[in-house]
Amino acid sequence: MLREPCVSCGGRVASREREAAVRRLSLTIARSARYPAVYRLLDGLGLCADCLRLLPILGERICIQCGRDMGGRTPSLLSDRQKCGDCASVRDEPLAGNRGLLVYNEWGKDMLSRFKYRGDERMAGLFAALLALAFYRYYGSIRFRCAAAVPLHDNRLRERGFNQVELMVSGLGKRIGVEVVPLLARTRHTPKLSRQGGRTARQESMRGAFEWVGPASCRKREPDIVGDGGGSDVRERGGTLLWWRRIGSAFLGRRLMAPDAILLVDDIYTTGSTLRACAETIRGQVGHGCRVYSLTVFR
Repeated sequence: MLREPCVSCGGRVASREREAAVRRLSLTIARSARYPAVYRLLDGLGLCADCLRLLPILGERICIQCGRDMGGRTPSLLSDRQKCGDCASVRDEPLAGNRGLLVYNEWGKDMLSRFKYRGDERMAGLFAALLALAFYRYYGSIRFRCAAAVPLHDNRLRERGFNQVELMVSGLGKRIGVEVVPLLARTRHTPKLSRQGGRTARQESMRGAFEWVGPASCRKREPDIVGDGGGSDVRERGGTLLWWRRIGSAFLGRRLMAPDAILLVDDIYTTGSTLRACAETIRGQVGHGCRVYSLTVFR
């Protein structure tokens, strides 16, 4: 069966050189038992051999908190706990950790722009697979109760027409076998982070920017309640669908206890302000025993 051209450069996807590139990358990313799954994901990527070889995979030496590539850093830029300087300065960190797969370079900017602003539908499968590769590389041993996307504000959703992260996490969930659940809505329309001046301004703009729209049974005040078919008290906000409408009875008879791990998904980690604000909101509802990990394509 003929494959479509490379989604990045338009070149030929099937070739012997590509098979060799897939094997090499699989060995770089995979952890023993995860090799078959990683190989299948890489083989299914719509990228040619040259583009596979050029993927800016993060190195082995990373910040243990945010996943930043520290390969070229001097020891003075790392804390005693092997955190980068930015993470070492954060107090009361709500995220258990972040991991990404690729360094955010010019290739990443172009590919993400094609998806977010030009609506290239082929990018959804590509980015979902890249997220799955990051998952198997770093989080394969963690049992997650559910995965959730970072939401868009209704105004931006109307401008763009879709939330690219929701499409990514939908494909991710199918690839890793983790249920996707809408947990948050964005209540504040903020300027794009690239237009905000500095880390402090970004942190302030994210304060109180999200609200809980997840199932009532997840809240810490009702840690032992099991769904009984009566529906959810979560209301609909703008373009955000009701928990009941989107998930139906999938969560009936299941519990989300505070110690569970939740996977929060976004396309890119920059300062971490958005992901931290989301994690704070989730933990404020589920309980501070909940471990919220974030997963991104780019770091």
